[in-house]
Amino acid sequence: MKAIIESTKHMTLVAVFALMLSAAGAFVWGALKTYKTLSLIIISRGNDPEISAHFIQVIDAFLVALAIYIFALSIYVLFIGPLDMPGSMLAHDYHELKVRLGGLVILVAAVFFVEKLIEGTEALSLLYLGAAIALISASLVAFAYFGDHN
Repeated sequence: MKAIIESTKHMTLVAVFALMLSAAGAFVWGALKTYKTLSLIIISRGNDPEISAHFIQVIDAFLVALAIYIFALSIYVLFIGPLDMPGSMLAHDYHELKVRLGGLVILVAAVFFVEKLIEGTEALSLLYLGAAIALISASLVAFAYFGDHN
């Protein structure tokens, strides 16, 4: 019975494979955003005011792709075995994996806020959005700091 239960750890390979496919898709998404941004620069001769927002979206897409990739590698290391990768890339326990997800949520929310700021969203709506993002971010930071590390 023990051998059967221990062999179920390989079920996590489904998550690893799905996350690797997702990361590949996110990298393609980032590449397409890069192409769109470069096209905008060429077509507008660098005069479109949205160029800055597009670059922020490019960075955001690649950060999401990298986070998904790191999650896939970390799940593999946590459940299957070691990989020859820099230790700083990987989460070494479940808590650290959740903290990294929280950091990604904060980053994506911050990028969303900057996009709305650049778009010229109404001040009161921007204030409410910023307050909501700050509250969520503070909660996630508190979870990372005070959460169970075991």
